[in-house]
Amino acid sequence: IAPFKGRLNGRIAELTGTGDGRLFGFFATRPATLAEIDPNTAAIMSEHVLPEIRAAAAWAHAFWGGRFYLFWSRSGESSHVSRVDLDGRVEHLGQSTRHLVVGAGVSTCAPTSLE
Repeated sequence: IAPFKGRLNGRIAELTGTGDGRLFGFFATRPATLAEIDPNTAAIMSEHVLPEIRAAAAWAHAFWGGRFYLFWSRSGESSHVSRVDLDGRVEHLGQSTRHLVVGAGVSTCAPTSLE
């Protein structure tokens, strides 16, 4: 929990960065929110409410190739995997049959686009 500015103040988030120095949070709101955060002030610079994702029990995310990969589950479920573009478009990739993902990471050297 961090003192984010605005609607997401006091909310819990998983944070990840991008190779070009941007900071994003995957917030455990209902529905979930993906937001860009100013790393100096904690101000929310942009946000996408993700009505398709209702993370409650576990969530994590990573950025690679210009997209976010979100891992999320509801209580008692294994993790779902969704890919989210920077414009907020969501594509569900599937659900693990046995795994609960509670942390994800990526190198800051990871590409910011696939072009």
